[in-house]
Order: sequence, then structure tokens, then C-alpha cells
Amino acid sequence: MPYPTDSERSHVNIFDENEYRSLDFAKADFTEIKTKLQGVNWSNLRANSTFEEFPQVFTDTLFEICRACVPAKQISKTGKPRSLHALQGKKAKLKTRLQAAEFCGNS
Repeated sequence: MPYPTDSERSHVNIFDENEYRSLDFAKADFTEIKTKLQGVNWSNLRANSTFEEFPQVFTDTLFEICRACVPAKQISKTGKPRSLHALQGKKAKLKTRLQAAEFCGNS
């Protein structure tokens, strides 16, 4: 499998910073999120927006709180996920063992 070129690598695993998937919720401060959610005047937000606008206002408010309390995901320098690197290591070890077993079987 060929490695991505530099121009391709710049597009690998890049998340739009305006999406929830760009945030690393495994490292989130949920206590702070809860505190900020309780501090929002949801009734006021609802009263100041139309029925059609409120879902977007709600989503934007929630996302801003999450962006403040959840760090962004770190992008791998190689553009490959860590799990792929681990699997490649296991593959290399198995390949070595297979070659050793074949060598012993041919003697």
C-alpha cells in the first residue's frame, strides 16, 4: 500500500474544527460541561428565537460549551491512526515468525 504524498497527507484525518468529531471527548472535563450547561438560560434562548431557529441555536450553544471544555483531537503526524501502526507491528512480527517457521521446515 503506497504512502500518501505530502499533498494527500494534508487531507488525511483532518477534522473540521466546527464539528463534534473534531473534539476528543475521552479527555473532556465533564464536570465543567455540566456546570456550563446548568448556567445557560435555556428559557431565554428559546424565547429569543423562533420555533424553526431554536434547534440551531441549541446546537450552536451546546457546541460552544463543548469546544470550551473538550480538547481538540490530535492529528497523527503520519496521517495514520495509532491502531494501524499497532497492527502493522503485529503483522511484521507474524511475518518474521512465519519466515522462521518456513526456514525450519525446509531444512
